[in-house]
Amino acid sequence: MMAKKTLFVLFLVLCITPLLAIEGRLAVTSFANFFDRWYKSNAEVPLGAIPQTTHVYKRQAFYMLPLISGFGTDAKKKANITYNLTIKKDAVVLLDRKNVKGLTKVVNDTSAVFLCETVLNYEFTADAKEGEYEIEITVTDNTNGQKTTFGQTITVSTYKYIPRKFAVPDSFFVWQNYCYEGLEPDREIDGLLFFSQPKMQTDPEKTLPMLGFFAELFKGKFYLLSAVEEHFTKMDTNERLTTIHILNLVSYAPQSLQKKFNADEKQYYQSVKGYGLPIIPDSTVKNPYLLNLLWAKFFASGNFEHAKKIAETLELGKYEGAMARYNESGKTEKDQQEAFWETIYQKTVEDLLTRLPNHPLFNGYCLYMLTAKETAPDVVSQLERVVVR
Repeated sequence: MMAKKTLFVLFLVLCITPLLAIEGRLAVTSFANFFDRWYKSNAEVPLGAIPQTTHVYKRQAFYMLPLISGFGTDAKKKANITYNLTIKKDAVVLLDRKNVKGLTKVVNDTSAVFLCETVLNYEFTADAKEGEYEIEITVTDNTNGQKTTFGQTITVSTYKYIPRKFAVPDSFFVWQNYCYEGLEPDREIDGLLFFSQPKMQTDPEKTLPMLGFFAELFKGKFYLLSAVEEHFTKMDTNERLTTIHILNLVSYAPQSLQKKFNADEKQYYQSVKGYGLPIIPDSTVKNPYLLNLLWAKFFASGNFEHAKKIAETLELGKYEGAMARYNESGKTEKDQQEAFWETIYQKTVEDLLTRLPNHPLFNGYCLYMLTAKETAPDVVSQLERVVVR
Protein backbone atom coordinates (compact mmCIF):
# COMPACT_ATOMS: atom_id res chain seq x y z
CA MET A 1 0.00 0.00 0.00
CA MET A 2 2.85 2.37 0.94
CA ALA A 3 4.56 1.66 -2.40
CA LYS A 4 1.40 2.58 -4.30
CA LYS A 5 1.12 5.91 -2.40
CA THR A 6 4.76 6.68 -3.16
CA LEU A 7 4.28 6.00 -6.86
CA PHE A 8 1.11 8.15 -6.87
CA VAL A 9 2.93 11.08 -5.24
CA LEU A 10 5.79 10.73 -7.71
CA PHE A 11 3.25 10.72 -10.56
CA LEU A 12 1.72 13.97 -9.27
CA VAL A 13 5.14 15.62 -8.96
CA LEU A 14 6.02 14.72 -12.53
CA CYS A 15 2.68 16.09 -13.74
CA ILE A 16 2.82 19.32 -11.73
CA THR A 17 6.57 20.04 -12.29
CA PRO A 18 7.40 19.42 -15.96
CA LEU A 19 10.95 18.36 -16.72
CA LEU A 20 12.92 20.85 -18.82
CA ALA A 21 14.82 19.58 -21.84
CA ILE A 22 18.01 21.38 -22.79
CA GLU A 23 17.65 23.44 -25.97
CA GLY A 24 20.05 25.54 -27.99
CA ARG A 25 20.61 27.64 -31.04
CA LEU A 26 23.61 29.20 -32.74
CA ALA A 27 24.09 32.85 -33.65
CA VAL A 28 27.00 34.01 -35.83
CA THR A 29 28.30 37.58 -35.79
CA SER A 30 31.30 39.50 -37.07
CA PHE A 31 31.05 42.02 -34.21
CA ALA A 32 33.74 41.32 -31.61
CA ASN A 33 31.91 43.26 -28.87
CA PHE A 34 29.09 40.71 -28.63
CA PHE A 35 29.60 40.17 -24.87
CA ASP A 36 29.03 43.86 -24.15
CA ARG A 37 26.01 43.92 -26.42
CA TRP A 38 24.58 40.84 -24.69
CA TYR A 39 25.22 41.80 -21.06
CA LYS A 40 25.25 45.61 -21.11
CA SER A 41 22.77 46.65 -23.81
CA ASN A 42 19.83 46.34 -21.40
CA ALA A 43 17.87 44.98 -24.36
CA GLU A 44 14.69 43.00 -23.65
CA VAL A 45 16.04 40.44 -26.12
CA PRO A 46 19.85 40.72 -25.87
CA LEU A 47 20.41 38.87 -29.14
CA GLY A 48 18.60 41.71 -30.89
CA ALA A 49 21.50 44.02 -30.02
CA ILE A 50 23.97 41.77 -31.89
CA PRO A 51 24.01 41.97 -35.72
CA GLN A 52 23.97 38.42 -37.07
CA THR A 53 25.10 36.95 -40.35
CA THR A 54 24.98 33.79 -42.44
CA HIS A 55 27.70 34.99 -44.82
CA VAL A 56 31.38 35.72 -44.14
CA TYR A 57 34.38 36.57 -46.25
CA LYS A 58 37.75 34.89 -46.36
CA ARG A 59 40.07 36.51 -43.78
CA GLN A 60 37.07 37.97 -41.93
CA ALA A 61 36.93 37.03 -38.26
CA PHE A 62 33.56 35.81 -37.00
CA TYR A 63 32.22 34.54 -33.69
CA MET A 64 29.98 31.55 -32.97
CA LEU A 65 27.61 32.21 -30.07
CA PRO A 66 25.97 29.12 -28.48
CA LEU A 67 22.69 30.05 -26.77
CA ILE A 68 21.15 27.55 -24.36
CA SER A 69 18.17 27.11 -22.06
CA GLY A 70 16.30 24.37 -20.21
CA PHE A 71 19.41 22.81 -18.65
CA GLY A 72 19.74 21.33 -15.17
CA THR A 73 21.67 22.54 -12.12
CA ASP A 74 23.11 20.86 -9.05
CA ALA A 75 21.92 21.22 -5.45
CA LYS A 76 23.58 24.67 -5.29
CA LYS A 77 21.88 25.75 -8.54
CA LYS A 78 25.18 25.71 -10.38
CA ALA A 79 25.22 24.78 -14.06
CA ASN A 80 27.81 22.49 -15.61
CA ILE A 81 27.63 22.81 -19.37
CA THR A 82 30.27 21.94 -21.97
CA TYR A 83 30.09 21.78 -25.73
CA ASN A 84 31.82 20.43 -28.82
CA LEU A 85 32.04 22.51 -32.00
CA THR A 86 32.99 21.58 -35.55
CA ILE A 87 33.23 23.49 -38.81
CA LYS A 88 33.24 21.33 -41.90
CA LYS A 89 32.65 21.35 -45.62
CA ASP A 90 31.43 18.00 -46.88
CA ALA A 91 33.74 15.49 -45.19
CA VAL A 92 36.56 17.95 -44.52
CA VAL A 93 36.73 19.18 -40.91
CA LEU A 94 38.41 22.57 -40.50
CA LEU A 95 37.82 23.08 -36.79
CA ASP A 96 37.11 20.48 -34.11
CA ARG A 97 36.98 21.70 -30.51
CA LYS A 98 35.84 19.44 -27.68
CA ASN A 99 34.78 20.02 -24.07
CA VAL A 100 34.63 23.79 -24.38
CA LYS A 101 33.44 25.44 -21.18
CA GLY A 102 29.85 26.49 -21.73
CA LEU A 103 28.28 27.55 -18.46
CA THR A 104 29.53 27.03 -14.92
CA LYS A 105 27.80 29.72 -12.89
CA VAL A 106 24.85 29.73 -10.47
CA VAL A 107 21.57 29.98 -12.39
CA ASN A 108 18.20 30.67 -10.76
CA ASP A 109 16.01 30.46 -13.86
CA THR A 110 17.15 27.84 -16.36
CA SER A 111 14.19 28.54 -18.65
CA ALA A 112 15.85 31.82 -19.67
CA VAL A 113 18.27 31.96 -22.60
CA PHE A 114 21.98 32.08 -21.71
CA LEU A 115 25.02 32.87 -23.81
CA CYS A 116 27.83 30.42 -23.18
CA GLU A 117 30.78 31.78 -21.25
CA THR A 118 33.30 30.70 -23.89
CA VAL A 119 32.70 31.82 -27.47
CA LEU A 120 34.96 30.56 -30.25
CA ASN A 121 36.01 32.58 -33.26
CA TYR A 122 37.33 31.56 -36.63
CA GLU A 123 38.68 33.09 -39.83
CA PHE A 124 38.76 31.33 -43.19
CA THR A 125 42.12 31.56 -44.92
CA ALA A 126 42.62 33.25 -48.29
CA ASP A 127 42.89 29.85 -50.00
CA ALA A 128 39.74 28.37 -48.43
CA LYS A 129 37.14 27.00 -50.82
CA GLU A 130 34.12 29.17 -51.45
CA GLY A 131 30.64 27.85 -50.76
CA GLU A 132 28.63 26.55 -47.83
CA TYR A 133 30.10 25.30 -44.56
CA GLU A 134 28.34 23.60 -41.67
CA ILE A 135 28.87 24.72 -38.07
CA GLU A 136 27.65 22.06 -35.63
CA ILE A 137 27.50 22.32 -31.85
CA THR A 138 26.70 19.53 -29.40
CA VAL A 139 25.97 20.76 -25.89
CA THR A 140 26.25 18.42 -22.91
CA ASP A 141 24.53 19.08 -19.60
CA ASN A 142 26.96 17.35 -17.22
CA THR A 143 24.45 17.64 -14.37
CA ASN A 144 21.96 15.21 -15.86
CA GLY A 145 23.64 13.84 -18.98
CA GLN A 146 21.26 15.47 -21.47
CA LYS A 147 22.60 16.53 -24.87
CA THR A 148 21.36 18.63 -27.74
CA THR A 149 22.82 19.32 -31.16
CA PHE A 150 22.22 22.38 -33.31
CA GLY A 151 24.08 24.46 -35.88
CA GLN A 152 24.00 26.77 -38.86
CA THR A 153 25.07 26.87 -42.47
CA ILE A 154 27.29 29.79 -43.46
CA THR A 155 28.38 30.89 -46.91
CA VAL A 156 32.02 31.81 -47.50
CA SER A 157 33.26 33.93 -50.38
CA THR A 158 36.07 36.23 -51.43
CA TYR A 159 35.38 39.91 -50.78
CA LYS A 160 35.03 41.91 -53.97
CA TYR A 161 34.54 45.64 -53.84
CA ILE A 162 31.58 46.72 -55.97
CA PRO A 163 31.28 50.54 -55.98
CA ARG A 164 27.96 51.98 -54.82
CA LYS A 165 28.84 55.63 -54.40
CA PHE A 166 27.04 57.81 -51.88
CA ALA A 167 25.15 60.41 -53.91
CA VAL A 168 24.64 63.03 -51.19
CA PRO A 169 26.07 63.76 -47.72
CA ASP A 170 22.77 62.91 -46.01
CA SER A 171 22.89 59.26 -47.12
CA PHE A 172 26.55 59.05 -46.11
CA PHE A 173 25.92 60.41 -42.62
CA VAL A 174 22.94 58.09 -42.01
CA TRP A 175 25.15 55.14 -42.90
CA GLN A 176 28.01 56.50 -40.77
CA ASN A 177 25.79 57.08 -37.72
CA TYR A 178 24.30 53.57 -37.79
CA CYS A 179 27.25 51.56 -39.07
CA TYR A 180 27.51 49.82 -35.66
CA GLU A 181 24.07 48.28 -36.23
CA GLY A 182 25.26 46.54 -39.37
CA LEU A 183 23.42 49.02 -41.61
CA GLU A 184 24.37 48.52 -45.26
CA PRO A 185 27.44 46.33 -44.76
CA ASP A 186 30.13 46.30 -47.45
CA ARG A 187 29.99 50.09 -47.93
CA GLU A 188 33.14 50.84 -45.95
CA ILE A 189 35.17 51.64 -49.08
CA ASP A 190 32.29 53.70 -50.52
CA GLY A 191 32.34 55.72 -47.33
CA LEU A 192 36.10 56.16 -47.43
CA LEU A 193 35.97 57.46 -51.01
CA PHE A 194 33.13 59.87 -50.20
CA PHE A 195 34.98 61.22 -47.18
CA SER A 196 38.03 61.77 -49.39
CA GLN A 197 36.31 64.59 -51.26
CA PRO A 198 37.85 67.99 -50.40
CA LYS A 199 34.42 69.40 -49.46
CA MET A 200 34.20 66.78 -46.68
CA GLN A 201 37.49 67.86 -45.08
CA THR A 202 37.19 71.64 -44.87
CA ASP A 203 36.60 71.69 -41.09
CA PRO A 204 39.42 70.18 -38.98
CA GLU A 205 37.00 69.84 -36.05
CA LYS A 206 34.96 67.41 -38.14
CA THR A 207 37.84 65.79 -40.02
CA LEU A 208 39.48 64.34 -36.90
CA PRO A 209 36.39 62.36 -35.79
CA MET A 210 35.93 60.99 -39.30
CA LEU A 211 39.54 59.83 -39.39
CA GLY A 212 38.84 58.07 -36.09
CA PHE A 213 35.65 56.57 -37.49
CA PHE A 214 37.40 54.96 -40.45
CA ALA A 215 40.37 53.85 -38.38
CA GLU A 216 37.95 52.07 -36.05
CA LEU A 217 36.03 50.64 -38.99
CA PHE A 218 39.02 49.20 -40.87
CA LYS A 219 41.08 48.09 -37.87
CA GLY A 220 42.04 44.42 -38.15
CA LYS A 221 39.80 43.77 -41.18
CA PHE A 222 42.36 42.33 -43.57
CA TYR A 223 39.78 41.29 -46.16
CA LEU A 224 38.81 44.97 -46.46
CA LEU A 225 42.33 46.35 -46.28
CA SER A 226 43.51 44.13 -49.12
CA ALA A 227 40.49 45.26 -51.19
CA VAL A 228 41.41 48.91 -50.54
CA GLU A 229 44.95 48.15 -51.69
CA GLU A 230 43.66 46.47 -54.83
CA HIS A 231 41.43 49.47 -55.63
CA PHE A 232 44.17 52.03 -54.87
CA THR A 233 45.31 52.55 -58.49
CA LYS A 234 41.73 53.37 -59.52
CA MET A 235 41.44 56.23 -57.01
CA ASP A 236 41.92 59.92 -57.74
CA THR A 237 44.56 62.03 -55.99
CA ASN A 238 42.40 63.05 -53.02
CA GLU A 239 41.17 59.50 -52.49
CA ARG A 240 44.70 58.13 -52.55
CA LEU A 241 46.03 60.63 -50.00
CA THR A 242 43.10 60.10 -47.60
CA THR A 243 43.50 56.34 -47.97
CA ILE A 244 47.22 56.56 -47.15
CA HIS A 245 46.38 58.56 -44.02
CA ILE A 246 43.75 56.12 -42.77
CA LEU A 247 45.76 53.01 -43.60
CA ASN A 248 48.65 54.50 -41.63
CA LEU A 249 46.29 54.87 -38.64
CA VAL A 250 45.60 51.11 -38.73
CA SER A 251 49.27 50.25 -39.38
CA TYR A 252 48.64 48.83 -42.83
CA ALA A 253 51.32 49.74 -45.36
CA PRO A 254 52.79 46.59 -46.94
CA GLN A 255 55.49 46.98 -49.57
CA SER A 256 52.98 45.83 -52.19
CA LEU A 257 50.96 48.99 -51.44
CA GLN A 258 53.90 51.36 -51.09
CA LYS A 259 55.14 50.36 -54.54
CA LYS A 260 51.98 51.97 -55.93
CA PHE A 261 52.79 55.37 -54.38
CA ASN A 262 53.99 58.14 -56.67
CA ALA A 263 56.69 60.59 -55.53
CA ASP A 264 54.26 62.98 -53.80
CA GLU A 265 52.48 60.10 -52.09
CA LYS A 266 55.75 58.67 -50.82
CA GLN A 267 56.57 62.05 -49.32
CA TYR A 268 53.07 62.33 -47.82
CA TYR A 269 53.32 58.85 -46.32
CA GLN A 270 56.61 59.76 -44.64
CA SER A 271 54.96 62.89 -43.19
CA VAL A 272 52.12 60.92 -41.54
CA LYS A 273 54.05 57.75 -40.77
CA GLY A 274 54.18 57.07 -37.06
CA TYR A 275 51.47 59.58 -36.21
CA GLY A 276 48.22 58.29 -34.74
CA LEU A 277 45.00 59.61 -33.29
CA PRO A 278 44.94 61.52 -29.99
CA ILE A 279 44.99 59.26 -26.92
CA ILE A 280 41.80 59.13 -24.88
CA PRO A 281 42.77 59.70 -21.21
CA ASP A 282 41.78 57.34 -18.41
CA SER A 283 40.37 60.31 -16.50
CA THR A 284 37.21 62.25 -17.39
CA VAL A 285 37.34 63.56 -20.96
CA LYS A 286 37.31 67.36 -20.86
CA ASN A 287 38.13 68.06 -24.48
CA PRO A 288 35.39 68.61 -27.10
CA TYR A 289 37.57 67.21 -29.91
CA LEU A 290 38.11 63.98 -27.99
CA LEU A 291 34.38 63.68 -27.28
CA ASN A 292 33.61 64.01 -30.98
CA LEU A 293 36.26 61.36 -31.63
CA LEU A 294 34.60 59.03 -29.12
CA TRP A 295 31.20 59.49 -30.75
CA ALA A 296 32.71 58.64 -34.14
CA LYS A 297 34.38 55.53 -32.75
CA PHE A 298 31.08 54.43 -31.20
CA PHE A 299 29.23 54.89 -34.50
CA ALA A 300 31.82 52.66 -36.17
CA SER A 301 31.82 49.85 -33.61
CA GLY A 302 29.11 50.17 -30.95
CA ASN A 303 31.76 49.52 -28.28
CA PHE A 304 30.65 49.96 -24.69
CA GLU A 305 33.93 51.59 -23.63
CA HIS A 306 33.40 54.48 -26.05
CA ALA A 307 29.85 55.04 -24.77
CA LYS A 308 31.03 54.79 -21.17
CA LYS A 309 33.72 57.46 -21.65
CA ILE A 310 31.17 59.83 -23.19
CA ALA A 311 28.63 59.23 -20.41
CA GLU A 312 31.27 59.72 -17.72
CA THR A 313 31.75 63.29 -18.95
CA LEU A 314 28.47 64.01 -17.16
CA GLU A 315 30.63 64.07 -14.02
CA LEU A 316 31.39 67.65 -15.08
CA GLY A 317 27.84 68.50 -14.03
CA LYS A 318 29.34 69.51 -10.69
CA TYR A 319 30.47 72.69 -12.49
CA GLU A 320 26.94 73.60 -13.54
CA GLY A 321 26.46 77.33 -13.04
CA ALA A 322 30.16 78.12 -13.49
CA MET A 323 29.50 80.13 -16.66
CA ALA A 324 26.96 82.32 -14.91
CA ARG A 325 29.32 82.84 -11.99
CA TYR A 326 32.26 83.65 -14.23
CA ASN A 327 31.14 87.22 -15.01
CA GLU A 328 30.89 87.98 -11.30
CA SER A 329 34.12 86.22 -10.37
CA GLY A 330 37.67 87.40 -10.26
CA LYS A 331 38.09 85.73 -13.69
CA THR A 332 40.99 83.68 -12.46
CA GLU A 333 42.39 80.80 -14.48
CA LYS A 334 40.41 78.45 -12.22
CA ASP A 335 37.18 80.37 -12.87
CA GLN A 336 37.80 80.26 -16.60
CA GLN A 337 38.61 76.55 -16.53
CA GLU A 338 35.46 75.65 -14.61
CA ALA A 339 33.32 77.73 -16.97
CA PHE A 340 34.86 75.88 -19.91
CA TRP A 341 34.19 72.54 -18.27
CA GLU A 342 30.54 73.47 -17.88
CA THR A 343 30.33 74.07 -21.64
CA ILE A 344 31.65 70.53 -22.16
CA TYR A 345 29.04 69.19 -19.74
CA GLN A 346 26.18 71.11 -21.39
CA LYS A 347 27.25 69.92 -24.86
CA THR A 348 27.33 66.31 -23.64
CA VAL A 349 23.84 66.63 -22.15
CA GLU A 350 22.59 68.14 -25.41
CA ASP A 351 24.16 65.35 -27.47
CA LEU A 352 22.73 62.62 -25.24
CA LEU A 353 19.23 64.10 -25.19
CA THR A 354 19.29 64.32 -28.97
CA ARG A 355 20.91 60.97 -29.74
CA LEU A 356 19.74 58.49 -27.09
CA PRO A 357 16.16 58.22 -28.46
CA ASN A 358 17.63 57.26 -31.85
CA HIS A 359 20.43 54.98 -30.62
CA PRO A 360 18.94 52.19 -28.46
CA LEU A 361 22.31 50.48 -27.95
CA PHE A 362 23.90 53.60 -26.46
CA ASN A 363 20.80 54.21 -24.37
CA GLY A 364 20.91 50.61 -23.17
CA TYR A 365 24.54 51.03 -22.14
CA CYS A 366 23.53 54.11 -20.12
CA LEU A 367 20.75 52.16 -18.41
CA TYR A 368 23.30 49.48 -17.55
CA MET A 369 25.61 52.12 -16.08
CA LEU A 370 22.83 53.29 -13.75
CA THR A 371 23.14 50.10 -11.71
CA ALA A 372 26.79 49.23 -12.36
CA LYS A 373 28.91 49.37 -9.20
CA GLU A 374 31.78 51.12 -10.95
CA THR A 375 29.64 54.08 -12.08
CA ALA A 376 30.31 57.17 -9.99
CA PRO A 377 27.27 58.51 -8.07
CA ASP A 378 27.58 61.91 -9.80
CA VAL A 379 27.35 60.21 -13.18
CA VAL A 380 24.35 58.10 -12.09
CA SER A 381 22.36 61.18 -11.01
CA GLN A 382 23.13 62.90 -14.33
CA LEU A 383 22.27 59.84 -16.40
CA GLU A 384 18.85 59.74 -14.72
CA ARG A 385 18.15 63.06 -16.46
CA VAL A 386 18.92 61.93 -20.00
CA VAL A 387 18.17 58.19 -20.41
CA VAL A 388 15.09 57.01 -22.26
CA ARG A 389 12.99 54.53 -20.31
